[in-house]
Amino acid sequence: MPDFAYQAKNGPKEIIKGRITAANEQDAVRLIEEKGLVPIEVRPAPPEAAVAAAVSKPVSVEKKDFSVAKKRGDLEMTGEKKVKVIPAAKQGGHLPIGGRVKTYDVCVFTRQLAGFMKSSVPLLNALELITKQTTNARLKKVLESVAAAVRGGERFSDSLEKFGSRHFDSRYISMVSSGEAGGSLDSILETLADFLEKEEELKGQVRAALAYPILVVLVGLGTIFFLFTFCIPRLSTLFNRAYGSLPLPTKILMSFSQPAWQIAFWGGFVLFALFAFSFFGGSGHKKERRERFLARIPVLGTVKLKSDIARFCGTLAMLIQNGIPIYQAIETTRPVLSNEALKKDLETAQNRLLGGEMLAVIVRQSPHFPPFVSQMIAVGEESGRLVESLREVDRFYSRESLRGIKILTSLIEPAFILLLSLVIGFVVAGILLPIFDMKWIQ
Repeated sequence: MPDFAYQAKNGPKEIIKGRITAANEQDAVRLIEEKGLVPIEVRPAPPEAAVAAAVSKPVSVEKKDFSVAKKRGDLEMTGEKKVKVIPAAKQGGHLPIGGRVKTYDVCVFTRQLAGFMKSSVPLLNALELITKQTTNARLKKVLESVAAAVRGGERFSDSLEKFGSRHFDSRYISMVSSGEAGGSLDSILETLADFLEKEEELKGQVRAALAYPILVVLVGLGTIFFLFTFCIPRLSTLFNRAYGSLPLPTKILMSFSQPAWQIAFWGGFVLFALFAFSFFGGSGHKKERRERFLARIPVLGTVKLKSDIARFCGTLAMLIQNGIPIYQAIETTRPVLSNEALKKDLETAQNRLLGGEMLAVIVRQSPHFPPFVSQMIAVGEESGRLVESLREVDRFYSRESLRGIKILTSLIEPAFILLLSLVIGFVVAGILLPIFDMKWIQ
C-alpha cells in the first residue's frame, strides 16, 4: 500500500508531522483521525522516503508558543514559519456583525459539510472550502472563526457555540456534539440538513399562503394614499366654487383633504406602523407578551400551538434518534418553541423525567397538549418506537398547521378586499356625486 506524509494538530500548540501507510488518501485521513489528531495536510509520501516508512512513523514534533512570538501585523513569526493568529477580540463572545444568518444559508452550509464529510474530506479542509465558496458575509465571518478554532484544536461543536451561537441554535450544536462523540458526524449533519430543509419548506408554504393577502393590503393602501394625496386636493379646488350644499360623502372627503387632517391621519398611520414593528420585532419580555397575545386570537392561536407541537415532536425525535438523553433533548428543544405555556410545561416535564416518570403521563396532564399527542407518545414508549411515534405526530400537526394557515388566509383575503372596496367605493362616490348633481355649478 502507498505511504502518505501528513501534518496534524494535537491540541492548540502542537503540530505533528509523520508518515502513514493506507490504501488511499481518504483511508489515511481516517487513520489519522482515529489517533485523536486533526489532519491539516495529507499527501503522497516522496518516493525516496517510502522505503523507510512504516505503518506510522512520526518524524518530528513542533511546539508553537504563540504567546512569545514576535508580532508582525496580524502574523506571528515562529522559527521559520508564519502562523496567522486570530486577534484576541475575536476569540470569544459574539462576532462584531449584525443580524442573523438566514435558515436557508445554514441549511445549505450543513448540506455541503455533510457531503464533504461523506466523501472523507477532513473537517478543517471542508470548512475552509465552504468558507471560500460562501457568498453570505455574516456566515463567512462565522465560518472563518470556527475554522480557525478547529485548526487550533477545539472541537467543532465548541467552536460553533463560541462563535456561532446566534446563528446555530442549541439543537444544532447539541446534534453536532453528539455526532462528534459517537463518530457519526457525517450522518448527523445529513439528518440536520434534512430537518432544516423540511422546516424551510414549511416556512415557504406559509409565505406563499400569506403573499396574496399582503399584496392586496399593499395595493389598497397605495391606492388610498394616491387618492387622498393627489386626487382629492385637486378636486377640492373645483368643489369649493360650488353654490349650495355638497353631498355628505364629498364634505367628508374635502375635510380629509385639509392639511391638518392629512397630517393627523398619516401621523397616526406612522405611529401605528412603529407600534406594530416594535410589537412584532421585540425580544425578551416583549416577545413573551406578544406570544401570549397571539395565543389568545381564536384561529391564529390554534395554528401557532399546532406548529409548536409539530416543531417540538420533530426536534425531539431527531435528538433522541441520535443518542441524546430525553431529558437533555427536551432542554434543547425548549428554546426553539414560541409558546410560553408549552415552554413552562416542558420545564416541568424535564424535572419529572429525572424523577423517573414517563413522558406520556407528563404530557397527558398538560392542558396544552391534545390527547392525540399523549396517546401517540404512550404507544411509542410501550412499543419501544418513540422516535417513529414522535415523527408521526410531527407530520400530522405540520399538515394541520399548514391547513389552518390556508383557512386563515382564505378568511383574511375577502375581509381585506371587502374593507378596501368600501373605502375606495366611498371615495369614488364622494367624487362622482357632485358631478352627477350639476345644479351646484354656476
